[in-house]
Amino acid sequence: MDSEYDPEREAMAAIKLAGATHGADEQRWIGIAQAWLELARRQHSCGHGDAERSGDLAGRLRRTLRTRVADRD
Repeated sequence: MDSEYDPEREAMAAIKLAGATHGADEQRWIGIAQAWLELARRQHSCGHGDAERSGDLAGRLRRTLRTRVADRD
């Protein structure tokens, strides 16, 4: 997939925005991050990268989100 977008970078940016918002906006950004992650997985499964990296990114995103939510409480 030739594109000017890096789906992993975009997913991380969306998670950061989710952490900075609340309620419906937060859920929208989480959904956007998940969509970027799916694009990253598809890109990796087509032989355009290391599939392990995509799995690692998903784990990092989940940890980042949990940390941001816990920091709010």
